Formats: sequence, C-alpha cells, structure tokens
Amino acid sequence: MAATRGRPAGRRRPAPRSSARTAPMAASGTTPRVPPPRTLADHLLLPLQFVFKTALLACLFAYFNCVRVLGRRHVPPRGPLVIVSNHENMVIDPVVLACVLGRLRVHFWAKSTLFTAGFAGFLLRALGAVPVYRRQDTKDGKAVSNEALYEASYDALLRGEVLVVFPEGTSYTAPKTQPLRKGIAWLVKGFAEYSGGVPLTVVPAGINYTRKDKWRSEVLVEFGAPLPAYAECVRGVTADGATAAAAAAA
Repeated sequence: MAATRGRPAGRRRPAPRSSARTAPMAASGTTPRVPPPRTLADHLLLPLQFVFKTALLACLFAYFNCVRVLGRRHVPPRGPLVIVSNHENMVIDPVVLACVLGRLRVHFWAKSTLFTAGFAGFLLRALGAVPVYRRQDTKDGKAVSNEALYEASYDALLRGEVLVVFPEGTSYTAPKTQPLRKGIAWLVKGFAEYSGGVPLTVVPAGINYTRKDKWRSEVLVEFGAPLPAYAECVRGVTADGATAAAAAAA
C-alpha cells in the first residue's frame, strides 16, 4: 500500500498531549464556567488571613494538649473542596478545621446573626465566612432567600478554594449528631449545574474532643474518603445537557 504524501507508511499521527493547565472538562452538553477573578479586597485581606490563621494555630496548640489528625491523604492540596463536618463545639470547630486543613483560603457557612455587630461582621467576612439566613432567625419566621450564599459559595469553589459546611445547621452539646439539613445537597447539586461539571471533591470530617471545655484536653480530627455524591450530580447534569442538545438539534 502506497504511503500517504508527506508521511511515511505505517506511522500514525501522535495524539495531542493533554496539558495540566487546561480548564477542566465540563459535562457533555454543558460549558464550564470561567472562575470569577479575585477582587482587590481579596488580595489585600490575604496577609490578614495568614496572620490571623497563624495566631489561631498558636492558640489551638496552647489550649489543647494534643491535636491529632487522621486521613489527611483524603484532603487534596489544591482544587475545589467541600468539607462536611459535625459541629459540637461552636466557634472552636471552624478554628480546628482551618488550622489542620493546610489550605489558606477556607470559607465557612455561619448564621447571619453573627454578622450583625459591625467589627465582628467585618472580621468574619474578612476571614472568609459566608452568612446563612435561617427562618428561625427572623422575627416573623418567614422563609428567606439564600441565593447570595450559594452564589458566593460557587464562586469560591470555582476559584479552587475550600468551603466548610456543618450540615446539622447548629452547634450542640449532645453526644450524638443532630438531623442533617438539605443545604449541603443543594450546594453539591447546584455547583454541578452552575459550574458545568467542574470537578469537585467532597470530604467528610469528624471532630471529637476528650473534654472540649477542659484546658489541655485533646482533639481528634479524622477525614474520610471523598463522597461519590458529586459524581452522581454531574452524571445528572450530563444527561440533562445531552437531552437539551438533542432537542435543540432536532
């Protein structure tokens, strides 16, 4: 068989190499959303976050006699990450997770009433906290919108940052977990649709204290294997996108 002009016979054109810098592939029928750029305030607050986190780390090891971390291999060093944790020690839980995660840009969902005080609200926002508006926090008990909450969370994840969510929706002292709320499910499903299927890692975490109210006690943080829920959401987005594309082409 004759050779093709300009190319020896029996040799195939090499496949193009994939680049690690290319954008993540979106689900079929969808377009990956471009990560929003960080604002000037974000860049200016980064040194403050580093200094404050360093101070928190020093306070953490001064208060607890031992901080033990298991399953660190399940926490990726970069990329969009959601940590789902129990919440039995109020403000100490976010501090513990922020210090042991090894990632600088860490965001938390926090109830909106914590943001009412001027300086406290500024500090929480500067440290990456995002307000959650709950029905029980309103005077009339009416439903409230959290569109801004989810959009801010999606944008932070698109920038490859970390979001910590306490799905029980409250802190408690009981020796067992409380009923889980639907916020984390809406977050995972919504990000799959919002981002166009950009890869996301969802890691469960458990925090246990020997005596959380005792000086020089111990704390154990254990990270579990990533949850498969996000992959299922992406498959749903893929199917919806393929159906929509087929309908548009018909």
